[in-house]
Order: sequence, then structure tokens, then C-alpha cells
Amino acid sequence: MTFDQLLVHSDHEWQRIRQHPFVTALGKGDLSLEKFRYFIGQDRVYLKDFSKVLATLAALAPDSTAARTMLKHADTVFSVEQSLHDSVGKQMGLRAMDLQDVEADFVTKAYQDHLVRTVGEGSFITGLAAVLPCYWTYSALGRELSQNGKPGNSLFVEWIDTYAAEEYRRSVEEVGALWESYSGDLPDTHTLEVYDWSMTYERLFWEQAWQLGLKLD
Repeated sequence: MTFDQLLVHSDHEWQRIRQHPFVTALGKGDLSLEKFRYFIGQDRVYLKDFSKVLATLAALAPDSTAARTMLKHADTVFSVEQSLHDSVGKQMGLRAMDLQDVEADFVTKAYQDHLVRTVGEGSFITGLAAVLPCYWTYSALGRELSQNGKPGNSLFVEWIDTYAAEEYRRSVEEVGALWESYSGDLPDTHTLEVYDWSMTYERLFWEQAWQLGLKLD
């Protein structure tokens, strides 16, 4: 299955993500700082496990080229995305220790558990399916929001520019190429289910931030 075919497979969920009110408000510049601050804190928590998952995928990689790619991406989480969190957090009056003390909310924890459990099963391609949605949806959102015109808030512009950047787009292309190399003509049902769950968690992550936390009634 090509990467483009995978995107077509998940188009319904993607449309829900790109049209989510949090994303729309971010692009227009009228998102509340309280919601953006909450989102940055939860994203920081999520990335702690995400980077570990990428490193685990490097150990599971079928060859040295794939292993080096995943190790490079594990490092990028800290060099690019954590730097973004530190920068926008500082502008919102959050110290590094404030971000470090944030606890995972319901969706964040569920998403982390999904990723860790999946790579724990020991399949490189299934683990890759689990992390792909985080890669490509953020890149696509960054590029789309950038093309629609930058918002007036510099915090939101910095977020958009990070994920619209050529460097991040190349990362998406690299993992997309790995998917095409090792997924085969038609991935097994479990691998697609893992991918679908990650797409759902991506949408719920935005919803969690929009509501300032999903409640378990």
C-alpha cells in the first residue's frame, strides 16, 4: 500500500481533524491562550513517550538505513518540537519546570499507552503505522494553515511555521518512504486498525484541548 493510498484510507478522519474548531481557531488567531497553553502542556507530555517509541522502532528496524532514520527522528523530537514548546511556553509565562510538571490527561495517556503497547508487540511496520498519523497530520495542518494566511498572534504563527517547515515535511516523506518499503501490497488488518486508532487519537487530542480536558462521566 502506498503512502498516498493510506491517506485516502483515512480521509474521513482527516477531514474531521482539519475542520476541528481548535484547528480553525488556531488558524484564525482567535483561539484562547488558555486552550493553547493546555494543548502545549499535553503535547509536551505526549512527546516524552513518542520519542521513546521512535527509538524502540529503530531497534526493531529491518535494516540499518531504517534504524538510522528512526533514531534521527527520535532526536528531532527534542531538537525541534521541544524547542517549540519551550519557546511558546516562555512567551506565555510558563517555565520549563511548569511544562515538566504537567500530568497526562485522559486522551494523552490513552494515546501514549496505545503507542507503547503497539511497539511492544515487536512489529516494525505496525509500530510505524501507529506513529504515522502524528507525523503527517501536523505537517499537513501546518502547510494548510500557512497557506490560508498567518494569524495575528505570534505564538500561533510559530507553531504553524514549525510544522509547515521544509525540514518537517522531509521527515514525513522519510517515514512515508519507510511505510511504502515495508508495508507490502496490503497491510494486515491489525496494522490498519492500529493506524486508524492513532488517527482517532489525533482527533481526540484536539478535542481534549478544545474542551480543556475530556471528562469521564
